[in-house]
Amino acid sequence: MSGQARWVPRMRSRAEIEYMLTQLPWLTQSWSAPQRRGAIEACKWVLGQQAKSPVTGQVSEQPIGYLAVGREAYAASEAMYNSCEVGSELGVSFLLGVEHLTLWITGKDTLAIPDGWPFPAEAPPVAR
Repeated sequence: MSGQARWVPRMRSRAEIEYMLTQLPWLTQSWSAPQRRGAIEACKWVLGQQAKSPVTGQVSEQPIGYLAVGREAYAASEAMYNSCEVGSELGVSFLLGVEHLTLWITGKDTLAIPDGWPFPAEAPPVAR
């Protein structure tokens, strides 16, 4: 099976996340203040600008990895739908902002890319 393409987990680059953080005020104009705050906190956590993750409050070593970001996205989703979960007290809007950004950071298309996006649209598959 040599030469076949396979999917490899890929986080967005630091430069992409930093750029998105600068674009969030424009990109999220229709979002509520808590939703925007959740998105900003997710970006800042992944960039190492705040120590604790926005939902679970976990402190992770830098750089934050794919699995840690995915776990935070999952925690946000669980807290939105289960009031007994850690983070549910943060409110659905805040959690939605965290979920959108953490999923986007892990390569999902949960956000519209702003016009003039200076990065490749997607990573090419990696041959094995």
